[in-house]
Amino acid sequence: MNTRIYKDDITKSWKAETNIDISNDRVINITTSKRFDLLQTIVSVSKRVDGVLKHVYRVDYNKVERSSTHVRYTKNVVLAQHNHILDMMDIITCNIIKFYIIKFYEELDSNKA
Repeated sequence: MNTRIYKDDITKSWKAETNIDISNDRVINITTSKRFDLLQTIVSVSKRVDGVLKHVYRVDYNKVERSSTHVRYTKNVVLAQHNHILDMMDIITCNIIKFYIIKFYEELDSNKA
């Protein structure tokens, strides 16, 4: 698990990202950034294809875990909210989330068959 914090080139706002491998081809993405005048932390899942992470909108797992408002969206504010979500995701929580994500994709795959 590695967290990266940087200023987004497009929005010019601070953004924090953490990726957690859950299988050979799926990765949990935890992203905290300013969206629509809110600071949002989103947990989503991407599939690793040819070394690149791909997320299919409205198909892959995607959930807003926390939204908050602030006067200023500084690096410290973004990092504090991001770390709060990471702290909540201890071993047990992470395993539960992994279980639900794996179940989500098993159901998705069975509906395609």
